[in-house]
Formats: sequence, C-alpha cells, structure tokens
Amino acid sequence: MKTKKIGKLLEETAQKSDGIAKVRGRPIKKGQVLNPGGRPKIPEEVVEMCRAASPRAISELIAVFDDEQARPGDKIRASEAILNRAWGSPRQAIDLSNGDEGPLKLIIEYVSPPK
Repeated sequence: MKTKKIGKLLEETAQKSDGIAKVRGRPIKKGQVLNPGGRPKIPEEVVEMCRAASPRAISELIAVFDDEQARPGDKIRASEAILNRAWGSPRQAIDLSNGDEGPLKLIIEYVSPPK
C-alpha cells in the first residue's frame, strides 16, 4: 500500500517540475565536506567511567552465561561478548579466488605525477 502512495507522490512531483524530480535536502557540491571535524570524540570522563565499570559488566556477562535459567539466546550473546573481549573478534574470511580464471595477480606500480 505504501509503495503505491510513494510512487504516486513521485509521479506528481515529476509532473509538477516539468519532468524533473526535485531533490529534497541541501545540495552537496563536489568536494564539499559536511563534517570537516569528523566524528566527535567521546568525552574522557565517559571513557573512564566505562572502563571502571568493565569488570562489573564482564561479571554480569559471566553470570548470565552461568545462569541455568537464562534463555539460550542470552547465554549465546553473553558467550560471544566474553569471547570477543578475551580473544578479539573473529577474523572474517575473504575469498580471494578468481573462479576458473586461476590465481589472482597483484601488481603494484609507481606512477609519477604529470609534469
């Protein structure tokens, strides 16, 4: 039902603008950066509070893991969190095969800038 309404709205917009749909929001020019400072840093006092609470949080995870009455999904999530903190997140496998084309070949070439 919603897709019909959205399609109708887009059609009406295109008709109103002589076949050119108008873009909402502010336009972004090529090369323009909307967040030049990057992601804001977490305040140091918040980081310190979280680090101070870490042993208690791990204890809670272990308690859920050891709880006989905990739901299986909660135990699995607690297990994953404990293992990730102890051993790090598992590495993701990447398939580097080239199908039937044989092995891949990596070529690194230095290209000097035009003069």
